Amino acid sequence: MHPPSAAKTPATAKGETDSGGGLLAKAHAAWSLLQRELWAHNPNESILIRGLRSTAQLLVLTARGFRTDQLMLRASALTYVSALSIIPMLGVVIAILGVVGGDETLVNFAIDQLTTVAPEVREQVRGYAAGLNLSSFGAIGGAIVFGTTILALRHLEQTLNEIWGVARSRSWPRRFSDYLAVMVVAPVSAGVAVSLGTALESEPFVAHMLQQPFFAQVYGAGLNQFPVFVLFLGFTFLYWFFPNTRVQFSAAALGGLVAAVLFSA
Repeated sequence: MHPPSAAKTPATAKGETDSGGGLLAKAHAAWSLLQRELWAHNPNESILIRGLRSTAQLLVLTARGFRTDQLMLRASALTYVSALSIIPMLGVVIAILGVVGGDETLVNFAIDQLTTVAPEVREQVRGYAAGLNLSSFGAIGGAIVFGTTILALRHLEQTLNEIWGVARSRSWPRRFSDYLAVMVVAPVSAGVAVSLGTALESEPFVAHMLQQPFFAQVYGAGLNQFPVFVLFLGFTFLYWFFPNTRVQFSAAALGGLVAAVLFSA
């Protein structure tokens, strides 16, 4: 027979309850103190404490906004829309580059970035994009492909407007002109930047200079990160231009830097 377990006396049960309640009370008091200290304003505190407080406030506001803005749900929706519209959008970019005389370095760069996690589909996506001839679709087919690109950009603008708290979107005439400017200017400028980075990497002079230790360190710290810099410019322009409100450039640049680093990682 097993020995009977010792029964808890009322004093023991009361002590455990008081202990648990005391821990909860202490945790609640500590959290309240942290909240007061986090948002307190003391003009006499040191620059270091002020910087740490500002950094903590930024992290708290970012986490709160991530939850209240339902960013996981919005990211899932944007991923679905991007997957459906990536081929038509690349086709439009290829057509625009063909008109202005650019090459497809930007398209190859975009495909390489988008298929990093699935390199086995890279050539398949590149073949689909290269085989998308808008002139063979006729007026209706070309309009459908172009409209798909416009609707993808519209969905992106609407998502950013909701995150920024903007109630009104662009009018359709302004939306058409702004989106068209983005589809023309962004691919050309980014294509020039990517082509310049590729040319710098393949120049014999750069290959010769890389044999020098100092230049190799400078090159490794800067020029080989040129694709990340192009992504930084693209995301910064996206956060600055697309919301239908005035966005501070410093805020857009900070978001562009974080997005470029995370996208590259």
